[in-house]
Amino acid sequence: MCLITFAYRVNDKYPLVLSANRDEFFSRKSREAQFWKDEVGCSNLLAGKDLEAGGTWIGVTKGGKFAAITNLRSNSEDDQASLSRGALTLEYLTGKESPLNFAKTIVGNLSSYRGFNLLLGDKQEIVFMNSKEKSILPLEPGVYAFSNNTLNSNYPKVVKGKDKLAKLVNTETELNPDLLIDMMRDRTTAADNSLPSTILSKALEKKLSAIFVSDTDRNYGTLCTTAFVTNSSGKTQFIEQNYDELGCPTRSHYFEYSQPSITN
Repeated sequence: MCLITFAYRVNDKYPLVLSANRDEFFSRKSREAQFWKDEVGCSNLLAGKDLEAGGTWIGVTKGGKFAAITNLRSNSEDDQASLSRGALTLEYLTGKESPLNFAKTIVGNLSSYRGFNLLLGDKQEIVFMNSKEKSILPLEPGVYAFSNNTLNSNYPKVVKGKDKLAKLVNTETELNPDLLIDMMRDRTTAADNSLPSTILSKALEKKLSAIFVSDTDRNYGTLCTTAFVTNSSGKTQFIEQNYDELGCPTRSHYFEYSQPSITN
């Protein structure tokens, strides 16, 4: 149950601010964030890599594109899906389509993928796509968050993550990815009466309600936090912080690069 929060053109100094927790089983093999120098046609891509299916959950390019994906809660229709959701982010990031055009090209083939939320962006626009609703939503400036339901849902972690980011970008604080990493380490679980009613047990739902998830019984939790900040001059600072099975920080990867200026 991942969480992605982002602020788009809310702060004039930082037109794009994004932070994301990837929650997954620790047994799933993946490669930590790096430029994809060994893959043909991908040297411009900065991302982690799912070594089981070959795609990525979140990534950016030096040209200003970015994409992130989360799953939706499973249903019977998902049993027929055959393609990896992570391939969608990879296809967009390495292709030439705009966010809106890419979303339009895949909307007719959604049954091939298990349910997902897909965030696509570049220097001109950001688009949010929900496969269950078959919706494509160009986004206006604002602060947003999503996990495994709709955009800006009432899931406790979504509400809390959005509020935390809004407070951060609306202060005079000098923003950097480290602040976002710290923000995403909140392990506080939601009160029982605010938990969503889903197919999961209340005990499991409570564990998943925290921004930073730790479920050692299932060897599941937040594997990494990705955060990046792009300023008005076009400089992007990118950090991926990885964690072990107990939620303790392990390796971190920092990158900094410049792209053409982003203006309002």
